[in-house]
Amino acid sequence: MDIDYTKVPPASEVSSADPEPVAVEFLNADLPQHVRAFLDEQLASAKME
Repeated sequence: MDIDYTKVPPASEVSSADPEPVAVEFLNADLPQHVRAFLDEQLASAKME
């Protein structure tokens, strides 16, 4: 079983961190409808602020 982990760059290579991530983008949009609705609501709420 091959596991491909996401590599996290060391702190010295990161210019600035996002203090409050607003949304998560999924490459694969095959999400259940209730999950998609929740994420859309969160994104809309974040854009209003």
